[in-house]
Amino acid sequence: MSTQVNVPPQRLQRWFDGFAARNGAICSITAEPEGTVVATVRGARAVLPIELPGITDLPALIAALLPAGTGVVALVRRGGYSIARVEYDGAHHRVTASKTGSRYVQGRTAAGGQSQQRFARRRANQAAALATAAAGAARTVLGDVPGAVDLLVTGGDLELVRAVCTAQPLRSLSAARTIAVEVGEPRRRTIDDALTSARSVRILVTNAPAQEGP
Repeated sequence: MSTQVNVPPQRLQRWFDGFAARNGAICSITAEPEGTVVATVRGARAVLPIELPGITDLPALIAALLPAGTGVVALVRRGGYSIARVEYDGAHHRVTASKTGSRYVQGRTAAGGQSQQRFARRRANQAAALATAAAGAARTVLGDVPGAVDLLVTGGDLELVRAVCTAQPLRSLSAARTIAVEVGEPRRRTIDDALTSARSVRILVTNAPAQEGP
């Protein structure tokens, strides 16, 4: 029976150490149609959904899974935003610039008729003001010409995130990869959580059969 796990960057080496301790020494790393397969002498398999041909040892595998790069984090939820520029390498990352702010956006109402329409207009205006504020924060953090990064991490309310990412300067940002993650209320620490989640490694694990006793 296989199970899927998401392993944070800082735990990846320790996870593979535990995988080998439970299932026997790692004996092969191969690129197969299903991805990169790490196998042990007792028949366990850890499948990474990415093909990494030519890698035959664990240090090289971990280095390939956790490359160095630059990124931008854009988190927007009703009530607040966090924008950051980051650098990462291996298990570590560093926030080089960030800005977090708050803007009230009222929740939905069960009122009907004209009251509901007034609430809806007010909510739409508040959401637009929040998106404008987040875009301004992005300009402060990234400048008017943000250039290119390896990774864009987004999270929060889908409509608000879309509004910020289609406005300048994020509209002009060129990102090699974009990953959406689930986040809580945008705060400074939420930036770290979002980046860790985006860089976590997804692994499909099939453990070796239990060894029989003597």
